[in-house]
Amino acid sequence: ANGKISCAIEDQLSFSLRLAYKNYYELVTVSMLDREEMAQYILPVTAADAGSPPLTTTQTFTVDISDVNDNAPVFNQTSYTMYVRENNVPTALIGAVNASDADVGPNAKVTYSLAPAQPTEQPPCSCISVNSENGHVFVLRPLDYEQ
Repeated sequence: ANGKISCAIEDQLSFSLRLAYKNYYELVTVSMLDREEMAQYILPVTAADAGSPPLTTTQTFTVDISDVNDNAPVFNQTSYTMYVRENNVPTALIGAVNASDADVGPNAKVTYSLAPAQPTEQPPCSCISVNSENGHVFVLRPLDYEQ
């Protein structure tokens, strides 16, 4: 009895301990984990023997939740309006767009490109360009209001 061990997790809704073999336990999830809600769990596990009186020890385990690419980037504004004077200088910066992603690391990297508003529309004007890394929007050639 002094060598028979039981283990328990204190107040944990996301994990459980399951007896794997004799005194060996495995940590299993009992609910979905979402890194954006909780990136790390601190799990105090108590082991007790079946002796009389029972002796216990507690060890804390840290479980880091890895990220998966489960969030799409979101623009910080619903629409952007930019103005440029006619006869502008080529490569004039006219504004910037900004989006963020709730993921982390490479999964949170946002790149920018121009695309038609609707799939059936013509490709975007070749006189406008967006920097794929930072979202800066440029006019590539002088524009004429009358044209």
